[in-house]
Amino acid sequence: MFKFIIIVLTFVSIELLAQHTILPEDTILLINNENYSKNLRISLRFDNENWKEIILEKKSTQLFDLKKNEALYIKICTSSENDCVEYKLNKLRRYKVYYNFDKNRWDLFGSNK
Repeated sequence: MFKFIIIVLTFVSIELLAQHTILPEDTILLINNENYSKNLRISLRFDNENWKEIILEKKSTQLFDLKKNEALYIKICTSSENDCVEYKLNKLRRYKVYYNFDKNRWDLFGSNK
C-alpha cells in the first residue's frame, strides 16, 4: 500500500498540485505548465518600481509574497515589446501562463481555485 501511494504521487502534475495548494494571505501563485522547448521570459513589477525580467521555467510554479497594500503587475511579450499583455495580479489567486492560439500570443489565465 505504501509503495503504491508514492508511485501515484510522482505522476501528479505541477498544475494539479498548485491548484490544491492553500494560498497564504497576500500571495500570488504563478503557474507555467507549458511544455515548450524554451523557458518563458516575463517581466514583473511591484507597485511603482521598475520592470524586472525573470525566467519562468517550463513545468514550474512560483509563489510571490506581497506586502499588505502592495500590488504586483506582470507583462508577457510574445515576440517584441509591441506584442505584450500586461495585467495587475490579484492576491490569493492562481495564474496560469498559456499560449493563446486564437490571438497568437502568450497570455495569462486567473483562477480563484
